[in-house]
Amino acid sequence: SCNAATISYNTFEPFKPLPFIFLSVEKYPGNPMMGRREIMDGKAGKYTWVTYKEVYDTVIKVGASIRSCGINKGGRCGIYGGNSPEWVVSMQ
Repeated sequence: SCNAATISYNTFEPFKPLPFIFLSVEKYPGNPMMGRREIMDGKAGKYTWVTYKEVYDTVIKVGASIRSCGINKGGRCGIYGGNSPEWVVSMQ
């Protein structure tokens, strides 16, 4: 059964996301990488940001979750998503 909650973060350490994120997280871990605007009463509000490190950590966890379902390097799976920060993370 596919259960991301039981994944050990270190189990999949050899797998790295795209070089862009890997290099950037080393140089700028606390810098903002992706943002989204809060929508309040139908109007765009302030941006909320996630850092390079937060995105990297999420990418590693998503990859580990996918691999826990039996999809390994070179395997294929479909991910459906809209244009959002989560979409960018899932494609890494």
